[in-house]
Amino acid sequence: MVITKRKEIIAYMLILFSAVFALVLESWTSKGPLKSLELRWKISLDNQVEKCKADEGIVYFQGYDSNIYAVNAKTGDDVWMKQSERCVDARYGLLYCWGAQGVFRAYAKRDGKEVWKCEIKGDYYSPVICKGIVYFTSDCNKPFALNAMTGEEISLSAELSGEYLIIADDNMYFFHYRYDRYIQAIDENTFAEKWRYYMNSSLTSFEAVSWGKAFFSDGGSFYAIDAETGNQIWEVKMKSGEVTGTAVGENAVYCGNSNGTVYAFDIYTGREKWKSEVKGYARFCRPVFYEGYVYYATNMGILYAIDAQTGAKSAIFKIAKGEIAPLEISDGFIYFGGYSQMQRVGDYGEVYGVEIVR
Repeated sequence: MVITKRKEIIAYMLILFSAVFALVLESWTSKGPLKSLELRWKISLDNQVEKCKADEGIVYFQGYDSNIYAVNAKTGDDVWMKQSERCVDARYGLLYCWGAQGVFRAYAKRDGKEVWKCEIKGDYYSPVICKGIVYFTSDCNKPFALNAMTGEEISLSAELSGEYLIIADDNMYFFHYRYDRYIQAIDENTFAEKWRYYMNSSLTSFEAVSWGKAFFSDGGSFYAIDAETGNQIWEVKMKSGEVTGTAVGENAVYCGNSNGTVYAFDIYTGREKWKSEVKGYARFCRPVFYEGYVYYATNMGILYAIDAQTGAKSAIFKIAKGEIAPLEISDGFIYFGGYSQMQRVGDYGEVYGVEIVR
């Protein structure tokens, strides 16, 4: 009787999931197929552009001149500029940046005015912001946390350490690579360790935790592990090249490799669904899934829009020179920097606002 009831519940959940997924897929396809990628604005600078961040109609980007720029997301018109060393994230109406002498600051996104600041003593990795908390971790200093809205310190009830941190699905995932190579999952609420997964070699990609699974690569193989237990679900041995980044969407996980190929693997089995050859490979860009398409930029300065279902190339956008920095996609626009491969202060840099036309 209990088993029958469980089967009925599982069947109902599967039907409900299929219905929701069908509605989401219909919302994507109702916009029609992707027609082109059209340049709407471009800004030229005298220095490199590292990355872009878009939020609430404003695009933020930083150059090697230690300036943070804020521009209108649709037009590229100036909003404000502030001297700071590195942009970390934009959320809750604030822009978070590392400043000079280890000062971490929060600026109001609309006008660039400082809201709060905190002096960070010691060496810490790039902080992660989640659920109103800014987490700072290190392999040699005591970790700490700040209230993302006020900058006030929050007491942590446990020791946390790791060189690379991802927060997703109510878990913290730390990757340790300096000494023992393993991934560690920690409960976000209790800080208790849930599991460890030891690797055979160095991690080359660990950027996606979704659908109850964590996806990563150690160079020669691509893995999916259960995010709750740490048990390996599947492994795909790459025939050539290393995985350079991952994205998840439409029952598939997408990754590029260093030999100029983009792959789609079934999220449950690891079966290859399709592969698409591109010119060059992504040195700094991971693929991005957005409304039924996979966007992938290479070191040849080419941005591809690839149909997530078939692997067909639907549109291509090429910059005049240099290569493309990490992509930021928001409200039907793609934002990214273009820069020379030397990455030196004084080299040219450009920022692009490209519209996805459907």
